[in-house]
Amino acid sequence: MKLRAYIIITLCLLLSSSALLLLHKVELVRIQDNSMYPTLDSGDLIATWKTGSNVCETLKDRIIVFYFPLGNYGDKIYKSQDIVYIKRCTGCPGDTATVSGRTVVLPYKGYRIKANDSTCKLYEKVMVYETEQYGKTICNDSLFTFSENYYYAIGDNSSVSFDSRHWGLIPESFIISYK
Repeated sequence: MKLRAYIIITLCLLLSSSALLLLHKVELVRIQDNSMYPTLDSGDLIATWKTGSNVCETLKDRIIVFYFPLGNYGDKIYKSQDIVYIKRCTGCPGDTATVSGRTVVLPYKGYRIKANDSTCKLYEKVMVYETEQYGKTICNDSLFTFSENYYYAIGDNSSVSFDSRHWGLIPESFIISYK
């Protein structure tokens, strides 16, 4: 009888600790629009895994949940926790992508460029985000080293999706979870 009680208590403890662990790793997200149709419909509820750091290979071609990188649709990157987007990660640090009609290398931590007029047109939002400096102070022909990884995401329903093709790159620290 004591052995049976011990087994039941042990199983209950294991189940409750597993449930607590899952609560810290899983995020439930409700789909707000049709930009991911037909994969996801507006109103769907999905369970996603919370991210850690250095998750590049895990995220490629997966659905990601992230804070919108331009806050309230401005031109400056900042984390607004009021606006959460769900898109498919189509580009990871080191990949190439097209942003506003121009091909760019997605920066990764330690990636270096010469900060001139040409590169500043491609990376200015990211450089300003990392340094909080504007214009000539960062575009002065010096070497610029990125301090964070950046991602590119597009909605599955690309004809109606407002995504990286329009507003650019997503800092890794803005990514909340993935499916």
